[in-house]
Amino acid sequence: MNVNILDLLNVIKKEKDFFEKEKNNFVENFAKELFKEVSKTKNKILSINTLFTIGEKLYILLFLYKKDPQNELYNFSYKVAKSKIDLKKVLIKSTMRLTRDFIDYTLKKNEDYEKIKTLLSLIDIYLVNVDRAYAKYYEEIEDELNHVKNNKKREDEELIISLIQNIIKNDRKVVILDFYKEVPVSCKSIIKRLEKNLLFLDIQKCNFNIFKENKEIFLKIESFPKSIKAKIKSMKEFEYIEISDFEFTELPQEKRKYVRVQPKEKILVKIEKNGTKIDALINDISIGGIGIYADSIEDLEPNDDVLIKFELGENKIAIKGIVKYSLIDLKKVGIEFILIPELENEIAEYVLEREFEIIRELRI
Repeated sequence: MNVNILDLLNVIKKEKDFFEKEKNNFVENFAKELFKEVSKTKNKILSINTLFTIGEKLYILLFLYKKDPQNELYNFSYKVAKSKIDLKKVLIKSTMRLTRDFIDYTLKKNEDYEKIKTLLSLIDIYLVNVDRAYAKYYEEIEDELNHVKNNKKREDEELIISLIQNIIKNDRKVVILDFYKEVPVSCKSIIKRLEKNLLFLDIQKCNFNIFKENKEIFLKIESFPKSIKAKIKSMKEFEYIEISDFEFTELPQEKRKYVRVQPKEKILVKIEKNGTKIDALINDISIGGIGIYADSIEDLEPNDDVLIKFELGENKIAIKGIVKYSLIDLKKVGIEFILIPELENEIAEYVLEREFEIIRELRI
């Protein structure tokens, strides 16, 4: 059911005396909360008088204005969003105090409680407009970041193609790095040819099992300043792969402190946080931690302390950890173990044995 904001404002106007008397309390509370939020940013701290002026103008706009204030509130919220100040948080705290005082006022007058619902509906509409303004700002920031990222990627690709063109006549040697079940695998290759933005690499000396179409691989070329990430577009079995989408990167194994492996079997894991229990599956494991997939990971945020319970063969593991990242869209979470010696040995033994199994698979 659509609510006409002017109808709500007409109800509020009947309590003009309350809202005029309440203005100073609201403005004072708003200014204090706004000061706290401004202090958290790198913005120049505004004078308290300026904050009071902002609060007063906003209060008049929301509760004493004679017209629909939504457009003006939206534009004001958008400007505040650019300053990286959480206006919604400030507005919620200030309007909660206002609502509390209005409830007391209504109870004392023994009047219709529907007015309280009206005020809450009005505040809800205001908060929705604030959300819309912030959503627009965040969308613009994301578009800008993607634009910068795409430009950087295009520049990288042009430079990489140019470098390959310069070396292809003399040195065609390339080291390909890929991952098979999280275990790094490298092989020596030779550049067959370069066609526009497509590079053809000889893989006759490589294990073909590690390659799949649309999979990312990494290249090391001796004369290049950094390693290269690329994507396999197509391949001819045991002969060559065709790659594109080049960009400079750091090799994943150079970032990793420990060797990771994918378990052979499905390993169920229980994550506990402040009484909340989450069932998940282990995607990869190392001495330092695990990567998990779960249907519900909303309760897990970076730096959360958790308890992790799972079984490795006959060993029951219960170990504390810290959430390092949470990818809600992918339903994936990375957790770092807080290691103790006896559990470290059990996990290390499993990882080492599984690494050997994966290497044997590649040799078959």
